[in-house]
Amino acid sequence: MNEYYQRLQAAYIDELEAYTFYSYLASVAPSMELSQILTSIARDEYGHARTIAAMLVGVPGMTLPTWGGSPAGTITWEEALSRAIDGELGDTAEYAELARIAPTTDQRLLLMTLLGDEFGHARTFSAILSNTRR
Repeated sequence: MNEYYQRLQAAYIDELEAYTFYSYLASVAPSMELSQILTSIARDEYGHARTIAAMLVGVPGMTLPTWGGSPAGTITWEEALSRAIDGELGDTAEYAELARIAPTTDQRLLLMTLLGDEFGHARTFSAILSNTRR
């Protein structure tokens, strides 16, 4: 299996981890509004995992990796938001690179769409963090 598809498999797991993490953050958010925003972002991440799964299905020798993780440990609200920003910016960079090496135009366009979503999430988390620190 080539590097592109290995990286897509890792991105699939990353999206599921983000979905779980943001769902947890939504459950502990300090307001109903923040909970709704985080729930929406968590759903986006789950949708990203589904998109990547669709890209991987049908690739000879490719199986979706299994994942059964859940958040563990204790983290402050500000640390969680900082982690989310770092993760989203990292995903933005990864999707840019994957789009650059994508084997088809359709895959490139899908990855650029995911890239845009992740960048938007980073902006949202940055705004939430900024308001938290006021």
